[in-house]
Amino acid sequence: MELWCFWVRHATEDLVADMIDKLCTFIMSMSSSETPLCPDSVLRRTTKSICFLLTHSHKSLTARVYKNISTESRSESAPDAYLALLLEGFPLNFLTDRIKNDAKKQIVADFFHFIENFNEKPSNSSRYTVLGAPVFALSACLRILDMSISEIDSKTLKFVVDLIHKYKNSKDEATRDRYREILSETLSIISRSEQLYTCQEMDSVITELQKLFISETGDRHHHLYKSKPNLALFLSGLIKYEMSETETCPKSRAVWELYHLLLRERHWALVHHAVTAFGYFCARTSCSQLWRFVPEDAALAFDRASGKEAKTERFMSELKMFLEKEGALLSLTPSQEELELLAEEGTEVNATVQKFLEGRNQQRSMEAEKRPNKRRKLPEGICRGVELLQNGMKRINEGLSELRSDENESEDFQKSLQNQFSCLEDLVSHLVSLAASD
Repeated sequence: MELWCFWVRHATEDLVADMIDKLCTFIMSMSSSETPLCPDSVLRRTTKSICFLLTHSHKSLTARVYKNISTESRSESAPDAYLALLLEGFPLNFLTDRIKNDAKKQIVADFFHFIENFNEKPSNSSRYTVLGAPVFALSACLRILDMSISEIDSKTLKFVVDLIHKYKNSKDEATRDRYREILSETLSIISRSEQLYTCQEMDSVITELQKLFISETGDRHHHLYKSKPNLALFLSGLIKYEMSETETCPKSRAVWELYHLLLRERHWALVHHAVTAFGYFCARTSCSQLWRFVPEDAALAFDRASGKEAKTERFMSELKMFLEKEGALLSLTPSQEELELLAEEGTEVNATVQKFLEGRNQQRSMEAEKRPNKRRKLPEGICRGVELLQNGMKRINEGLSELRSDENESEDFQKSLQNQFSCLEDLVSHLVSLAASD
């Protein structure tokens, strides 16, 4: 890829443009047989390379690719290729403001068209060949632009409820897994839309999610764990969601149980997602009974030695340390404690390196002592050849003396020959010294 980036930067504009056009044609030709939702597909790997090139190229190339593979293209496979580009981080920010706004409007329009026609046949719901493609496109767009969209309204929350019902009623495992993926991306979209958390329809969403993740168990729902990272994002946005914090409040109990589900997870990646979401929620919520959100058997509540004894105090201590580390990553100025810790670690590393160097020097000394200190004897042929070179030098020197006395030879020729002889004489002298030392 480094070679490709070098080529894109230094080749002529016409050559680069022609190659980009060919790459666009290539991915559009394969998108009919490759699903854009499979990260290991040839389509996704190719679009990943294209996006990498675009991030290291002139911004005009991004506009060229968008023009070739936007949803306005005449090719039927262009929308799927465009989706694959978005999923791999297509640099929308490199587009001009007008083109970027048009792209965003088109993605949002496709999303609303999909959710409004969700209960109809999938073939009539969007121009994409992939079920739920507009949801994936909008989720990817929001991540790329790192923004929220105010146009997202309560229709999205009603869509989540309908989606969960379809997921539960679906008998085909592949379709059910696709509904699960769409639900996960929709939760990610909602997490970036703060205005949705104040809608009345959010109560139904919370209740349905609680039933889905807590009540529904068995092999039919074993893929739901893949949605837990985006569920954590969704729960972190509940800072504006009104709850009474009483045992009799169904909304509060549903939120508590969802947080309990996440904080019980033992996998390190899910632990990170859960604690990050809970930490974000704790720092911004108006809830006063945060202990209700933490289960007694939270993953971070167990002792590290045996992994059997759980204490809420241990969880709070681990949470505090985690949040401090997260905050330190965002701070540009290190604290005195961090500097002292860094100096201590540097001293330990320096001592380890010195110990290693001393051991290596000692080993080299021992190897040198064991090495036999015998003088090498050169073969007879080399010694004889050196003697012949010495005799030859004497004869050449005599010939040069005769040449100097010849008045017919030019002075330049004599100087050139004398210089070459001096170099040869130095080389032979060095060989004689080597032969003598051995």
